[in-house]
Order: sequence, then C-alpha cells, then structure tokens
Amino acid sequence: NKSAKQQALEAIRALGRLPNFPISRARMRLLVEVPTGEGSAGERCWRDVLPLISEIESEERENEHLRATVLVEPANYKRIGELVARETKGAGTVHTLSLKELKEQEKGYL
Repeated sequence: NKSAKQQALEAIRALGRLPNFPISRARMRLLVEVPTGEGSAGERCWRDVLPLISEIESEERENEHLRATVLVEPANYKRIGELVARETKGAGTVHTLSLKELKEQEKGYL
C-alpha cells in the first residue's frame, strides 16, 4: 500500500547497496567569484566555502579577484550563495553553469 514515489525511493536505495551499481547524485557546476586581497572578506569567504565544494575544476587569481569553477552537491548550493553574498557584502557572485555534472563512467549508464 505504498505510493509509487515511496516504492521508487526504496528501489533506488536497494540498487545503491549493490556492489556493481553505484548511484550518486549529479553535482552542479558553479562559477564562484570573490574579491581577494590581504585580509579581505573574500579570502575569509573562500576559506568558508571550500569545505562545501566537492571538486575545484579551475581557480584563477588576478587583480585581487578570485574566479573558480567548482562542482558541488545540490544541497550545498544555497548555503554557498548565501555565504558569498553575506561575507563579501554583495561584491562576490555565484553563477550556475550546469545543473547536472556526471563523471565519465556514469555517462555510460544513460
């Protein structure tokens, strides 16, 4: 007497426990830009954001400005955006580049 959604969630959990059937959430690709400089709020902000990032694809620093392309779990997106906005007082930005980023081996299952 379970709903279709509940049955699907249970099936996904059961499949995830199988050794040769890895299931993980697709990550989001973001562009994070913060001002930097000695003791700046942007540097502190970046240190606070780092634990929420799954992978840093690229990181460029020039003219007291940090620009990084990162992969994050969807659950961390809102928190990263709030941290950057609050800590940099609106000087930093977070842009969504891709809503789902899959690893190469995962693309074969699609």
